[in-house]
Parts: sequence; structure tokens; C-alpha cells
Amino acid sequence: MKLLKVVSGLCVWSMVAVSSFAQKLPDQQEVSLRPPANIKIDGKATEWPAFQAYNKSTSLFYTITNDDDNLYLAVQSTNSGITNKIMRGGLTFTVNTTGKKKEKEGISIMFPVPPKNDMMSMMQGMRTAMGGAGGPGGRPGQTVIMGGPPSGDPAAMMKRADSIMYEMNRQQIDKLKDIKVFGIKDITDSLLSIYNEEGIKARALFDGNRNYTYELAIPLKYLSITTNNPKEFTYNIKLNGMQLNLPPPPPSMAGGGAPTVVINGAPMGGGGMRMGGPGGIDFMSMFSVTDFWGKYTLAKK
Repeated sequence: MKLLKVVSGLCVWSMVAVSSFAQKLPDQQEVSLRPPANIKIDGKATEWPAFQAYNKSTSLFYTITNDDDNLYLAVQSTNSGITNKIMRGGLTFTVNTTGKKKEKEGISIMFPVPPKNDMMSMMQGMRTAMGGAGGPGGRPGQTVIMGGPPSGDPAAMMKRADSIMYEMNRQQIDKLKDIKVFGIKDITDSLLSIYNEEGIKARALFDGNRNYTYELAIPLKYLSITTNNPKEFTYNIKLNGMQLNLPPPPPSMAGGGAPTVVINGAPMGGGGMRMGGPGGIDFMSMFSVTDFWGKYTLAKK
């Protein structure tokens, strides 16, 4: 019991510390920076002494830097729901050197690229782990995430869902090896391996605190900008949102409607359902696009 209290206390202290630190940072990065001398795109935050901003629209810590050859983006999520949203929908980083806030006129890099039907397999895995369809509150055609009617301790249910989500993401992270490229004329194949020869690098990993760190490097030659004559450009960081590809219902289902997703006993629909009761993850927001635009000027040596 004492150990449980200590662990719970540390978790609360950690969340308070993260929240306090985030409140002290600007919503968007305000300075131009050269990268750490030991920078390596490996999904580890060890070379980053601190992130430059915490964006409230996306709930992400981030830093943008550059050297004479590459533009770098480092992102960290300390929220399991946001991490899951990235891994199941991808993060798209867009650079528009015209200064306009338009994706179509810019160059975009998406990573990770989730496999098809990944969202459905995740929900089936959670259903199996947490109660399954056909049990209390479940019936054929339903995907029961939280295992029946609302009951028990919401905090404990949330913790259980969080642990399952983390473990599923941790097991999947090594399988996400594709980068999607938009708007680069010199690259004809829009889908690249993370081991590509074009010089675009992307990696993501979990650390010991379950934080998800994402690193990206884009050669400046693809952006047609240099540090010799730096000019301000716009960038966009977008969480694409998870894609829900549910199979068609069996013919025996009355009404012929699509399967219902049930979370903690309530069907998913209008009203922003939450996992784990009040104060939990806003499940519906995980399917919506969240993004923001910022401005950056290359830092000279």
C-alpha cells in the first residue's frame, strides 16, 4: 500500500511538473537556432536540453533548428492520447517558403505512415483486452472498448486503457518504417523507407517515462533555401487524426447500419465521448485534425 501511494504520488508530481513547465513556454517557437553539435535522428531527446515551445492546439512540445544542410524538427508528446493519435494517423510537417499558410504550395513530410486497417486492429485488440463485444453492454456489430456499462473506478479504467494503448504502440513502433513525401519535384516516389537515400530522416521512440519523441531532418536543397541569404518562411505541424475503417455490418444486422463503437458503455457519436469517464481522453478528438502554423528564419552559423 505504501509503495502504491509513493508511485501514485510520483505520477501526480510528474504530471504537475510537465504542466507547469509547459505553461512557461511560448505557444510557438520565437527564435532561430542551430542544432546541438551531437544531433542524431534516432528518436531520442537526449541531445535536446529543452524544447522551445509547447503548442496548446496539438498538445506537443517542439523545437525547430537548422544547420547549413538540414532543417530539423523535434517533437515530444507526454500525453498517451496524443501519442496514439500520431501513431495511428501520422504527423505532417509542411514548409512553405513563399510565406503563405497553404499546404498545397509547400513541401510536406508525413511520418509515421500507419498501415491500412491499423485503427480497426487496435480497437479489436483493446476490445479483446478489456472485455470484448457480446459481454455486458455489448452485442454483435459493436466494438466495446471499455467493456460494458459504466462501472468501477474511472481512474483505474483509464489507467488500464492507457497501459494497453502504450504497450500496443510500443510493440508497433519498429514496424512504422515509411515516410510520405508531398511536393518535392526531385523525388518521384512519394513513399520512402526510413532508410532512404534521399537524405530525409525520421525516427520516433518511447523513453523510460513513456514520452514519445519524434525527430525529422529535411535537406535544405529540397526547400530551395540556404543560410547564405535566410528569409522567413511558414511551417505547419499537423496531427492528421486516426482513421476509422470499420468493416461493413453482417447481413443479419437489422437496419444495415455501420457497427457501433461503444466506449465505457456509451455508443460513440455526437458529444465528445471520453475514455475512462469524466476527465479521461476525449476519444472523438483523436479522430479530428489538429494543427497550427508558425514562422521560422534559418539561423546562420
